[in-house]
Amino acid sequence: IETQYRVISSAQGLTMLEVHLITGRSHQIRAHLASIGHPILGDAKYGDETLNRFYRKKYNLYGQLLHAFRLEFPEMDGALGYLSGQVFSAELPAIYDIVYLESRKMNQEERIAEIKKLLKKEHKLTTRQLAQHFQVSFDTARRDVLRLTTTGQAIRIHGGLMEINQNNVPDFLARNQIQSPVKNKMAKMAKKFIHPGQCDFIGSSTTLKLMCPLINGMNLQVVTNSIDNALNMMESSLPKIRLLGGVINKEQRFIFSEAALDTLRRIRFNTAFIGTASINKDGIYMPNMSDANIVKIAAEHSNLVVLIAENYKFENQNSAPFKSIGLDKIDVLITDSPLAKEKKSYFDSHTQIISVLKE
Repeated sequence: IETQYRVISSAQGLTMLEVHLITGRSHQIRAHLASIGHPILGDAKYGDETLNRFYRKKYNLYGQLLHAFRLEFPEMDGALGYLSGQVFSAELPAIYDIVYLESRKMNQEERIAEIKKLLKKEHKLTTRQLAQHFQVSFDTARRDVLRLTTTGQAIRIHGGLMEINQNNVPDFLARNQIQSPVKNKMAKMAKKFIHPGQCDFIGSSTTLKLMCPLINGMNLQVVTNSIDNALNMMESSLPKIRLLGGVINKEQRFIFSEAALDTLRRIRFNTAFIGTASINKDGIYMPNMSDANIVKIAAEHSNLVVLIAENYKFENQNSAPFKSIGLDKIDVLITDSPLAKEKKSYFDSHTQIISVLKE
């Protein structure tokens, strides 16, 4: 007994197969697939009764999803000669599309991960292509495009999006062009941890840059290694600003020197506000060793460490090899969308995790 099969697609525990019978026996397809642990959905004799019951209740499915879509007759003579060489095809019943499309549905986080894989392969995608690929509405696909482009994971183009160079972290000016309401929400949330009378460190970050104008006029002292942060706090005489000295990194727009590290070691901060390029289980990582060292020293000399990082930073494959601090040093994480349970487990129980977008 011999059966050939080809996988057409697979999602959410269901697989659509094209099956070719080499031999012909009663229940051959049903028995063969069940014998390898993949019974046909709806098969009352060989199938999974628990799964069958679920789909029976949800879709009123009382038959098995086994369909003879193509029947070919060989060249022959005799009484059946009129069928010689004939090919008959039958479209799939509607229930197949209903069950299959349901299995293909993803939440936004799953679609985002898939879109990033597609971008890596295709480099450019249209919103309409995404709607067709995921079998979702154009508006849903458009929201996915906005999510990727407003968080700096892709570049918005007319009708769709294109890939950002995945070998390098985009420079500060490129990231600064992204007009993101989500980043503004994160900046406003971070500002709630700033209080008059404090001495705080604010690191180089496009999101933290958005926070700086919000604290103009507040009576506190701010130490920063970011030119843009300093410029955004120049509208009034307060807060007092100490801009660390040293060599300017023009691409990422931060300042570094050994003297800057010495200055940080002599200050005790109430709060250190920091960003990151990527997050791993063991800590946060930067593309530059200099910036990683600045963040490390500032965090070590702070009573409270607030990390600003979008959810995608956990999956970021950009080149950011330099660890600054471990996740156990993070007191507050401000992110965009709620973290999955696995990502939450990376942090200590004392870490307060705040997402600015709803579940």
